[in-house]
Amino acid sequence: AEDLITDLFKTPQLHPKSWATMKGYRGVDVSPAEIAAAQGADYFLTCGVDETGDEVRFRAALVRTDDEDLVWTDDFRRDFSVAGMISLRSETVQEIARAVGAEGSGAQIEMLEHLPTQSDSAYKLYLRGRDADQVGIQVMEPESMEPSLELYDQAIALDSTFAIAYAAMAFSLVLHGQFASLAPRDYYPDAKRLLLRALELDTSLGSASTMLGVVLAQDDWEWPVAESFFLQGIELEPENAFAHTYYAHGLSNAGRHDEAIGEMMKAVELEPTSVFHRS
Repeated sequence: AEDLITDLFKTPQLHPKSWATMKGYRGVDVSPAEIAAAQGADYFLTCGVDETGDEVRFRAALVRTDDEDLVWTDDFRRDFSVAGMISLRSETVQEIARAVGAEGSGAQIEMLEHLPTQSDSAYKLYLRGRDADQVGIQVMEPESMEPSLELYDQAIALDSTFAIAYAAMAFSLVLHGQFASLAPRDYYPDAKRLLLRALELDTSLGSASTMLGVVLAQDDWEWPVAESFFLQGIELEPENAFAHTYYAHGLSNAGRHDEAIGEMMKAVELEPTSVFHRS
């Protein structure tokens, strides 16, 4: 779900609600139509995933919110491989875009179809790391982030050019340091190294640019350089509310409070139900 939302963001005419907003509805007894109406969404997408051996079956249906008419539906089957998963996501996004009259450009489609790694084993380790991250964030204890760090490390060992694995590991490392109340010097330098490597491999990773801005602003106190990475992250992912909020924190620390409030308001507009952005 998180990856599909991220991919939908890559088509400018589409404005999906973020993963941070939508995961709050997990386990809540309310219909998709009611959630869509509460979020002010024109459409809602329901999906189902089944994994059987080496194959994944993905069922999706796009429904218009106001009259609950079915706009598009499909049933995909793909090998559980990097190429299979990326193909499934890319085709789903393109079908949704066509259904609502918002087809992406050739460059956007190429970005959707880009394989993050050639190694199926590294990709599966990365996915397991992501899953472990979600568990760790719920527990919020130092030990809770160790499994994801180990899994990302194993993925990188299998593919040293796996950019998003470096970025994900940096994020986990920062959380681990914060949960453990470590001194910034004990984890920020390693996070910085991982983020620089991620961006060296893939300059399109907006979240990595944003996180590097955080590290440079909070640990190195290199505000002009940090700001350039914040702006790069926002340019790549303009609808990433976290990018606006983190940039706002940096602006406020630099004494530019009016600009900071403007960025905070953008974050709240993007995710009006998020306590993090409102606070």
